[in-house]
Amino acid sequence: MDYTLEKEYLKAIFVKQELEVTEETETSITFKRRSLLELNFPEDNLKSLKNYLEIKDEFENTHFETTLISKNYREELVDVINHITSRMIFWRDEKFLFGIESETELFATIDNCSDNYVWNKLENENFLNYILERVRMMRGDGDFIKFTKRMFTIKVYNSNQSSIENNLKISNSIIDSCIFSFSSLKQTTISVVEFFPKRRRTREQSQEIFKVQTHNNFNFPKIKINPHLLKFYQLASSTEFESHKFLSYYHILEYFYLSVSDQNLYDKLSRRINEPKFRTTSQNLDKLIQDINSHKTENDETEMLKSVLAKYVNEDELIEFIKEYEILINDNIYTKKKVIFGNEISGTNLQPGHVFGPISKHIKTVRNGLVHSSDRHERKDRFIPYSKSSMDTVKIQIPVLKFLAEKIIISTAE
Repeated sequence: MDYTLEKEYLKAIFVKQELEVTEETETSITFKRRSLLELNFPEDNLKSLKNYLEIKDEFENTHFETTLISKNYREELVDVINHITSRMIFWRDEKFLFGIESETELFATIDNCSDNYVWNKLENENFLNYILERVRMMRGDGDFIKFTKRMFTIKVYNSNQSSIENNLKISNSIIDSCIFSFSSLKQTTISVVEFFPKRRRTREQSQEIFKVQTHNNFNFPKIKINPHLLKFYQLASSTEFESHKFLSYYHILEYFYLSVSDQNLYDKLSRRINEPKFRTTSQNLDKLIQDINSHKTENDETEMLKSVLAKYVNEDELIEFIKEYEILINDNIYTKKKVIFGNEISGTNLQPGHVFGPISKHIKTVRNGLVHSSDRHERKDRFIPYSKSSMDTVKIQIPVLKFLAEKIIISTAE
């Protein structure tokens, strides 16, 4: 059998990744990158690729970047959410069946990803980088298809729809129900993986704002930090879930809401009472009562957060951090108007006196999105756990929140 077309297809992909052909026969081809990475495509791989290329046009790249879908079939990448706490992990060649396997009737499985899934995603740069990194780290015989079988997918067969859009709608509920059944009955929570993991960019690794100290010598502590804040910080720094990370950093800021707010009131009342002209007349006492009542009704949590930042964070340092961070991510996340979970937030010009307000609004909006999911009012844009758009919205806010949390821990230390 002639595999010239298939080998040229692979060459076009892997040469771009700085791999070179080290061996080629009529029925196989091998790629290598220095001595660290080797990929073998024996005849069964090439035959599988030939079969895929013949039906390639049946599939569309839509929905998530990890989705493989046609009118009659759908396949999604799945994984255990937390490998440490789960009761099981997926093993190669293990298969979970929903319904009865049939040539015509609807059923679903969770098992090793299909060959077609691998070939379909091969042109996806994130997938390719992910696979090459795993091959480099785990080594093995280098057989490409065998290696990719370490990935598990959920597959819906025989949906038989008139369009891919219809299949997407029909299979969504099937996949959700299968995932819930599996998670409940196996007591191992899994989810659809919406995007392939990305390696941290070299530029980000070298940025001063995220640079890790290289030496092992530290200053002896001269301060006594709040142990409760340390626990929140440890949870935020160690969790793999972006939503938990955000909320734990937020708890450090929230910890001082009442103390700072009350201190502001004390200062205001003290200024009135300490006035040389102050007398305990009805008019003056009414002003004190009005100050207290206004404090209770007008001091919402966004203003409380703003007061905490103003008290414990150096505004010039925050401005400098935001400038560097926006350059790094190439996004004016704080300096231009943004819509976050349906709420419009004005940008800041990064001038002293105009930063804490918009930053507080950013943080509080994300916090509300994470905490509230009520359906009492129509909300077209809300936080959905494990969805790429929601997680990206939360994740991009975390570096600034972490910066603020660290500054507050230091500023409130004794």
